[in-house]
Amino acid sequence: MGDIQVFLDLYNVEDSDPLNPVLPNGVYEAGSEYAPFTYNPSYSYVDIVVEDMGDGNYKFTFDLVDDGGNKITGDWTGVVNVDDLSDEIAGGDTASVQRLSVATR
Repeated sequence: MGDIQVFLDLYNVEDSDPLNPVLPNGVYEAGSEYAPFTYNPSYSYVDIVVEDMGDGNYKFTFDLVDDGGNKITGDWTGVVNVDDLSDEIAGGDTASVQRLSVATR
């Protein structure tokens, strides 16, 4: 079985240090208004819970329901890269929201 790499595109409040953003703890839900604690539902249909475990490690818990109505839950813990992509929000209010790209290492 090969390695898996996960990419998440999450929105949250603007970080006080945008050059070194952190991922706030909380539940991230589908949303289309670039609101804090949301993600773009055009790419994913899951609820995402984020927990900062310290030392650069995060725990992500995913809850989703498949087309057959079956609930699927999974989690992943590890170090991630967090990049600020706020300047790429087309027409978004970048003064109040931060777009964070999260990728497993």
